[in-house]
Amino acid sequence: MIRLTLAAIVALTISSPALSQITDDQIATLKVGSTTLADVEAKFGHAATVEKSSDGSETLTYSVTKTRVKAASFVPIIGLFAGGARADVTTDRFEFDKDGLLTKVWSSQTKMDCSMMASCKSQ
Repeated sequence: MIRLTLAAIVALTISSPALSQITDDQIATLKVGSTTLADVEAKFGHAATVEKSSDGSETLTYSVTKTRVKAASFVPIIGLFAGGARADVTTDRFEFDKDGLLTKVWSSQTKMDCSMMASCKSQ
């Protein structure tokens, strides 16, 4: 069952459209107070997550995950103990006020190490 789950993750990762990471240079072109939500969507496409607050503000979140399956995952029996995957997750969040103007930019990077027999851990 664990191998089927891992195989499904690998298949989804391979078949997903190539997503490009937002660079610091691209973020530097955005101006708090004047860049609009429409500007950000035109530049980066539709966000993975859109949050709308009761005060009319919105937050767009873009995430890119790069996953690499550990080679040991494909070795019978040994893969159960030494297999798994590593992932690099980059998340960029753009906050907008009720008028659709950029108020804040957040960026984060997470490195994960997942084993076949245990949970994922941040590195």
